Amino acid sequence: MIKALFQTIKNTYARRFQQLAFREAMELAEKGRGDAQFSLGQMYEKGNLAVKQNLVKAYVFYYCAQTHGMKEAEHRRELLSSVLSPDQMQEAQHIINGLNTNQSEK
Repeated sequence: MIKALFQTIKNTYARRFQQLAFREAMELAEKGRGDAQFSLGQMYEKGNLAVKQNLVKAYVFYYCAQTHGMKEAEHRRELLSSVLSPDQMQEAQHIINGLNTNQSEK
């Protein structure tokens, strides 16, 4: 009983920590921080208590990180491109094209 309660408390704190880390990374990523974009790519690639796994979003965040100088992001994108379906790659490219269009309009 106590062990189960302790595990519940531990999981609650882990979830809250991961949610906070996700929110902070998102705020920094929106400001163009490549390290935060890379962290979001990792979160989406693996999934955790704060965010469900989403390889398309991971690919897009790695793209953003790569454009902001994160060399490891290129490697992660290459790995993901080998597991994403053609439809997923098309979706990711559509999102990236939208990002590029929004950047050129500024």
